[in-house]
Amino acid sequence: LPVINLLRDTFRGLPLPSAVCAAFTYVAVKFANPQSWTGVVGSCLLGGSTYIAVLYFFGAREEEKQLVCQAMGLRPPLSDRAV
Repeated sequence: LPVINLLRDTFRGLPLPSAVCAAFTYVAVKFANPQSWTGVVGSCLLGGSTYIAVLYFFGAREEEKQLVCQAMGLRPPLSDRAV
């Protein structure tokens, strides 16, 4: 079935970043015990940045890596630059 193949390919690289994001966010909430909005926002930022980092290094395709670099204002890796 083409729909199942599309879904499988779409979610191929997401389980690892999602699990690491959930673990880091859980640890931040469990040990930091945020009692204010600043703590909640900090925990969310930790989880989100962990998700992006793990996705970038372990699950993203080249187009997604270029999009992240462009959004963050970074230069692409040396292997992706035109010579």
